[in-house]
Amino acid sequence: VDAGGDAYRSARDFVLNGEALGKVLPRAADALRPFLTVTDDAVTLNAKDPSAALKEAFDALREQDAIPMLRGWRDEPFAIRPSFAAPARAVVERAAAPLLGAPAYGVFCTAYVPDASGAPAEVWLGRRSKSKPTWPGLLDSVAAGGLAAGELPRDAMAAECMEEAGVSEDLLHGLKPVGAVSYTGFHQDRDWAVKPDTLFCFDLVVPHDWAPTPVDGEVESFERITVDELVDRLVRDDDAWKPNVGLVLTDFLVRHGHVRADDGEYLDLIRALRNGRCK
Repeated sequence: VDAGGDAYRSARDFVLNGEALGKVLPRAADALRPFLTVTDDAVTLNAKDPSAALKEAFDALREQDAIPMLRGWRDEPFAIRPSFAAPARAVVERAAAPLLGAPAYGVFCTAYVPDASGAPAEVWLGRRSKSKPTWPGLLDSVAAGGLAAGELPRDAMAAECMEEAGVSEDLLHGLKPVGAVSYTGFHQDRDWAVKPDTLFCFDLVVPHDWAPTPVDGEVESFERITVDELVDRLVRDDDAWKPNVGLVLTDFLVRHGHVRADDGEYLDLIRALRNGRCK
């Protein structure tokens, strides 16, 4: 689960105006060397306007087309900050932010159809568009997204549900925050970036006759499967899933009693679901 933990801990610190805010892998450090101060231990920037200085660096690197992830430029602001509640120390392009290894935050919605007792019977999944710059064509939650600078989890989750799956405002009254999971993971371009992620999780109960509708093109299709099939596919088809959605759905199964507390590895699983920094 914490696949990038060792690489993150051994990477250079990203230090902004005297404050360590992330980690930089060797390839990223080499690319940033013309713009930032790079030593054996740290990649450092001291600037009155760090957002402008980082923009200049990333704009130049994008123009050089030397870093694959910058081809997925989104024009979305990402806050560089030491924790979720802390003020942003700088704001950068979201596609470039992983290079600095700063903490990132996202929102994930698990939409499920209940049985007569109210327990989950079926779960809706989405398949990411093949045109997505990251993890194209893989299975995902019904709606999910990264938190842009200034966004709050509930508002961002509601917006993603409407934009990606056509969830109505009436149905969103039932959107329920249920916790968070955390891990340290590699970017899809794993030689370039590793970062700590915290994912805010939400449940949404939907009626049996409801179906999500692709709206903004982020998701190309949806499917509804039973909870038993979900367990089987998570175990059997590891390569079919966007990496972090397995963590979210495993947490969903634990919360709804589909993992036995008597299992000898139960507590290991609980710990693994929040193995990264969660702050």
